[in-house]
Amino acid sequence: MYVQSLSISFFSPLTVLLAQLPVSRLKLYCMYFNLQIQNQISLMCLCCLPMMQSLHRSETRDARRCALQISRGRAALLSHDDVTRTFQVHTMSSEFQLPGFFLNAARIPLIAVGLPLGLGLLSGYPTAQVVRSDWYKNLRTPPGRPPRQAFGIVWPLLYISMGYASHLTVQALDGASSRSLKSDCMLALSLYYAQLGLNIIWTPLFFGAKKTGLALIDIGMMVATTFYMTSLLSSCCPTASYLLWPYCIWLSFATYLNGGIWWLNRDGEKRID
Repeated sequence: MYVQSLSISFFSPLTVLLAQLPVSRLKLYCMYFNLQIQNQISLMCLCCLPMMQSLHRSETRDARRCALQISRGRAALLSHDDVTRTFQVHTMSSEFQLPGFFLNAARIPLIAVGLPLGLGLLSGYPTAQVVRSDWYKNLRTPPGRPPRQAFGIVWPLLYISMGYASHLTVQALDGASSRSLKSDCMLALSLYYAQLGLNIIWTPLFFGAKKTGLALIDIGMMVATTFYMTSLLSSCCPTASYLLWPYCIWLSFATYLNGGIWWLNRDGEKRID
């Protein structure tokens, strides 16, 4: 119907013009020619109609396929966002948090400095008698051992510097603007308390139990913990890192002394009950 109306609308002016001519053989030939052309064009349009319908169906199919892909892409994007959000929530919930006591202790400068200093003095108090004993005097020591009076000067200074470094670390933790900095500060503060515990038990192991081998293991763990803590603080709290570098150097030297004493006296340690 559409093709017939198209051909009639296209040739209607020509038909009207031929109808006004006088009846003659030329008029009849022209009308016959006009009718033939109309039939041919109608036939061509009828032949092209399936192709046009097929093209229309193909375009509709492509549009539906495109819409389906877009909807699937949006669904995949939403699912990816959900997975990312879930991972972030799980990461935040699984991050290690120190107990509030340790954080609050480091926030107060006097307590932050007094805690390691007091624990260090209490831990080292019994050594005054041990260093006068025959066991300590008969120990074979490696080269470079300083006089024992130097330890009473160096350790209090190191306790003060590490305590103030913990105060600076918790300040950096409270003012951290990104999650990575906050995580580094929290980990560094956790390592600080871990190395402090290893530091306190070293003296009873070495001077109290006279287990230089166990003391060597303890101080080795202490050195690794302290160096890692200092490297973390170099990015999130550089000032605290600077305060801890003398401590790292002294611990390295103390590890050398402990290892040398254990190696040179390893046979005699087996005979100690």
